[in-house]
Amino acid sequence: MPSLNENNSNNNTRLDLLLNARLDENESFMEAFNYLNENLNVGNANVTEQALRMAVEDRELALNQQYLEQFENINSQIQSFVGKIRNMNTICHEMTNRIQMNKEKTQELLKKTAILQNEKKELEMKQTYLSDFFAKYLLTEEEEKALSLDGKNGINDSFFKAFNHLIEVNSNVTERIAIEPENFALTEISQLLSDKLEASYNTLYLSIQNECRLLNVEFLDLKPILIQSFEHIQTKPELFLKALEDYSYARKSFLVRAFIEILTKGNKSGTSQKPIEQLSTDPIRYVNEMFSWIQSSILNEKEILENLLRGCHKMAETITEQTLSVLSSISEAFCQPLRLRVEQCITREGNCIVLYRLSNLLLYFVDTFK
Repeated sequence: MPSLNENNSNNNTRLDLLLNARLDENESFMEAFNYLNENLNVGNANVTEQALRMAVEDRELALNQQYLEQFENINSQIQSFVGKIRNMNTICHEMTNRIQMNKEKTQELLKKTAILQNEKKELEMKQTYLSDFFAKYLLTEEEEKALSLDGKNGINDSFFKAFNHLIEVNSNVTERIAIEPENFALTEISQLLSDKLEASYNTLYLSIQNECRLLNVEFLDLKPILIQSFEHIQTKPELFLKALEDYSYARKSFLVRAFIEILTKGNKSGTSQKPIEQLSTDPIRYVNEMFSWIQSSILNEKEILENLLRGCHKMAETITEQTLSVLSSISEAFCQPLRLRVEQCITREGNCIVLYRLSNLLLYFVDTFK
């Protein structure tokens, strides 16, 4: 047990430490002192311990009251927030219920929509098929209208475009029928197209007839329509030959008239050529002039005819024969008047030398025309 002296010594030591301590350097003490000084006015020397205790208690009570007020404010805000959360939760539940109800209601609608979408795809596929079918096996309204033109009043480029498509469509139908011979729809379409094609060929021929009537002129400028018409009608040999006959008849009429005019009136083209008949007293010259004019005319007709038939490639094997046939038909226009005049020259001429020269001249032109 420590002695009394030791206790006194310890107390003295502590007292010395307290007395020697610099309280202004102790941060904790200074903070506590400053707090008391600012809030409790401890700087007054008359403040007693009891008053200080009461001041501290009052301060503590005020702080607790302030804390309580702030806590109540926070609690009020929290309760308001909780109310809003509950309202949001209620709204979410209502929306969830509505969504579920709408989902149940629209489930059948979604099924119907899926069915309609599938039907739409099927209809689009059918529409595509029908569009391809119509484009491949039928004509458009514009093409039908173009093919319905009257050949007597002329045709145009639209007719040829529609006519080419008609041939293509008819070929497509024929090929398809070969694959599906029992397809009655295609058979009916084929019959309609065949009738339409036949009518179009007749329209084409009527147009050629109408154009050929305008060919009995000297300075002939073939219309592109006429050249295209012969190009398209070549696939119908009968109509093609009839068209050539119409052409040769028109040119024959012109050449007969032109030959008579050159014999009796001379050349009207500005070369001031005298009528050939004025040379009738000179048999050699007379016959030579007639045959020379005929040769020039036939060469010109050959050039015109070749230009007319330049698109007839499908008849390349027989086109030369057809050309010669037409030129032969056209040349018949000269036979009667030429024969009459040559025979008159031979009959009237009694000079053997002149007759011999005439025979040589005739042989020369025979070889030339060959």
